[in-house]
Amino acid sequence: MNDSRSTFGSLPLALMTMVMAQATHAADGLRAVVARSDGTQVSGAIQRIDDEAIELADAKNDPLLVKWTECVGVAIGEEPGASPSGSGTLMLVDGQRLPGRAELNASGWRWWQPWLGVMESPPSTLRWLSFDGVPPPAPAADADVVLLRTGDRLEGFVSRVADPLPLEPRAGGAATLVPTNGIAAISFVAAETPGRTGHRRVWMRDGTVLDAKSLRLDGGGLLVIDGVAVEGIAAPLPVPLDRVAAISGDRPSRPLASGELTTVETPQGAELRYTTLPPQRLRWPDRRAERPALEDRSGLDASVWPFGAPAIAFDGPAILRVSIDAPATLCARVRLPRDRRPWGKFDLFVRSGGAEVARMAIDPSAPTHDLCVRVQPPAVEFEIVDTGGGAVQDGVVIEHGVLISAPSSVSTPAPRSDPPTSR
Repeated sequence: MNDSRSTFGSLPLALMTMVMAQATHAADGLRAVVARSDGTQVSGAIQRIDDEAIELADAKNDPLLVKWTECVGVAIGEEPGASPSGSGTLMLVDGQRLPGRAELNASGWRWWQPWLGVMESPPSTLRWLSFDGVPPPAPAADADVVLLRTGDRLEGFVSRVADPLPLEPRAGGAATLVPTNGIAAISFVAAETPGRTGHRRVWMRDGTVLDAKSLRLDGGGLLVIDGVAVEGIAAPLPVPLDRVAAISGDRPSRPLASGELTTVETPQGAELRYTTLPPQRLRWPDRRAERPALEDRSGLDASVWPFGAPAIAFDGPAILRVSIDAPATLCARVRLPRDRRPWGKFDLFVRSGGAEVARMAIDPSAPTHDLCVRVQPPAVEFEIVDTGGGAVQDGVVIEHGVLISAPSSVSTPAPRSDPPTSR
């Protein structure tokens, strides 16, 4: 299955043209927030990235060098992007995520990925495959699951990906041939595997998630990703830095969103006749409805979110309570969503261990704040308090929320939140 648009393991010509056109300004003043493993957080304009460290320039233009061995990771820019509408997604067993499209015929298949070009992957390397953005079906313990566009599920074993798709029954016997134009997604029984040792994870704004051996920021604003952990991809991959959402550090963390989420009505909310609604663990992309619907986590894909930490959204006046099971430092980005910026104006209080640990005024002039505070079990609480103009647009999104276990040799940092940033 030859393709003149792309060579195996190289960028398509049209994409290369776009990359070179945008690269010059990709890193110009681009801001990053680094969550350090000692429970502190630093931010500034990106100056350098290599395999050892990331270097920022702070507000005074002083250099800040953070080694990868000393941090959870770096979040770049402000908001995540979005996968193209109707695009498919391929998830590998090691957690790498490749938005793109499938091209199939009776002899086999190939996957076209905007950054990597054309590739072919055997079913043993796949965790799931969605043809048009439909969330994958819940996997079975002992079989592959095929989700039809009608909503029906078929279970069996996919020996190869082709059109029609051969699905062998559990008990053996002749395979059922399923036309792929009737298939929405497939979950494979292949066991999940950890990422490769010595690789760093990169989250891109289009939903792509890649593991790579080496990273470097060149002088033209391109992040050069080398040693991509996808079979058959050998050439270095140049990506404009403003297309990158986050890069993992070497220190582990756990997502804030993994805790139980509950909302509590406040006297102010009752006075304003506000109906308390359930908080949301957001899907990708995090475009919020005007009013959150009841949460359905069946399609939630945590791996696509930077640091595996899905965003949390809720509306006020109300209190969001997130359960936590151990003392930690919470690092996160708090922002007023774009659809709330014309009128959203409120104070956000953060409390834990019976004390207030942070307070920030959020409005269109200061829509984004970086938060780094010590929190204690059993919960951390966020309270939205309306400060005028009505509560209709008072909603917040908590992004990149990670809990970092405090090293015993490091003193507890003072509770704080960074000054607001307006972008």
